[in-house]
Amino acid sequence: MNLEAKIFELVTVFFVLVAIVYGTFTGLSDKGIEWAGLTALVLSAGLTLIIGTYFRFVARRLDTRPEDFEDAEISDGAGDLASSVLVATGRSCWPAPLRSLRSPWRSSRAG
Repeated sequence: MNLEAKIFELVTVFFVLVAIVYGTFTGLSDKGIEWAGLTALVLSAGLTLIIGTYFRFVARRLDTRPEDFEDAEISDGAGDLASSVLVATGRSCWPAPLRSLRSPWRSSRAG
């Protein structure tokens, strides 16, 4: 999760820098600061900071993954996929209700 945290922290830095440049350039214009765009950039920086911080906390609790090593090989992350992936087989009860809901919305096409 360290890699994901670094990515979101870099995106946060990008949004902060763009917000500073955006606020500066719109502030120098004749109409003044354009608040909608500046607010969107600041809120985007805040949201990516929240996600990056969450990933950083989760990374402390988890064991180190192969993706977190600089010299990791692709085969280091390989394993048995059948035991770690929840596979929805034909035992689900949802296809029948969804099939019945779909039929009223189908348009009859006259040929």
